[in-house]
Amino acid sequence: MVADTLDLEELETGISPAGIYYGALTLFYKLSQAIAIFILGMVLDWVNFNPEVVVQEESTVITLGLILSVGSLISFLLALLVYSKYSLNKGKIEKVHAQILLNKSLRSTT
Repeated sequence: MVADTLDLEELETGISPAGIYYGALTLFYKLSQAIAIFILGMVLDWVNFNPEVVVQEESTVITLGLILSVGSLISFLLALLVYSKYSLNKGKIEKVHAQILLNKSLRSTT
């Protein structure tokens, strides 16, 4: 999806923004990992997770299971909402690629 979006922007602007996009993607990926680990640590404290025991208390296990299932459902619904607005499909991308190739061939002949 990122590559398709980059191709569309290259067609619209004539400039390939791949370096900027992938650099930002890497930055935000690492930032989101750091935030997620911090939140996970807070959640484990909140549910009284004890790393020194082999078997956790039943309330801890149930709370962690609820957080995992409800969190997964919320994440899925948010992803569905965001991706429903993605309008590119195979046909549109093939047209974009064909137009980019045409533009490049026209530039190389001049």
